[in-house]
Amino acid sequence: PETLSCPTCGRPLLSAGQDRPREFPFCSSRCRDRDLGAWFAGRYTVAGSDLDQLDTARGVDRATE
Repeated sequence: PETLSCPTCGRPLLSAGQDRPREFPFCSSRCRDRDLGAWFAGRYTVAGSDLDQLDTARGVDRATE
């Protein structure tokens, strides 16, 4: 079976079979919750264009809506 690492703490874990943690891809609920907290705190971002630039390109003026 393939072994991966928990994205939060780096602990090795199995990715398939009965030994796979319920919280996969995390090793535990603690690591899963820490990751969620990081999203809420704004420490992670999704790459993409700035929404204001997209609105300008589309001719949308949100200030008047």
